[in-house]
Amino acid sequence: LDELRRNAAFIADRLAATVREFGKPMLLGIASVEFDDGRMKGFNSALLVDAAGTPMPPRYDKQHRVIFGEFIPLADWFPWLYTITPLTGGIEAGKQAQAMMVDGYNLAPNICYETALARVIRRQVNELYARGAAPAVLVNLTNDSWFRGSSELDLHLACGVFRAVEVLKPLVIAAISRFSAHIDQYGTVVLQSERGRAEGLVADVRRSPLSGPTFYLRYGDWLPWTCLAAAVALAGMGLRDRRRRTT
Repeated sequence: LDELRRNAAFIADRLAATVREFGKPMLLGIASVEFDDGRMKGFNSALLVDAAGTPMPPRYDKQHRVIFGEFIPLADWFPWLYTITPLTGGIEAGKQAQAMMVDGYNLAPNICYETALARVIRRQVNELYARGAAPAVLVNLTNDSWFRGSSELDLHLACGVFRAVEVLKPLVIAAISRFSAHIDQYGTVVLQSERGRAEGLVADVRRSPLSGPTFYLRYGDWLPWTCLAAAVALAGMGLRDRRRRTT
């Protein structure tokens, strides 16, 4: 525990020095640890640090974990499952969405593949609206370098376009490598880093003209579910008619 504290203090000092060098607040992806009744819990987190290098609560902990990548099902009851996998342990799921204020704008962070799941972003944005902390900008912190130059990079970026349009909020993607981007609230990819090249982007992010929840935030996935129900009903009718013709 003492060694962990020393390492944490060293990292915090280095982080503060880096932030002070730029003189601007930074939203950072970090690995965080908490102790609860002697048990260590790990989280995949986003943390806002002000221009002086001071961490600014609240911290956002990733809510939707990647199965077999960030946790093993049932491992809470059977920890030995980790001994037969490449994972040494899993991370905990975050409990709530967070909004972080920067220059009068609420930033709503999400992490990695959370932007691939419409229901996750919808739930988070609706939660922030309910708490009176409606986001002005969504920020996705991700590491897609695991997928090298595969089409996963294009897929993840395309998912971000849908998420921005669904909630009518601009989305900024900060990737360790591959596609960092700025997508406006209408789904236009305003800026995008080049494939396989590390570079920084400077985005002029404009506030969305809509102050309230969108149609999708209010009513969710009723359209695709309705289409699915209609498709199942039509398929059933087709099978029924086919049987009638063959009898």
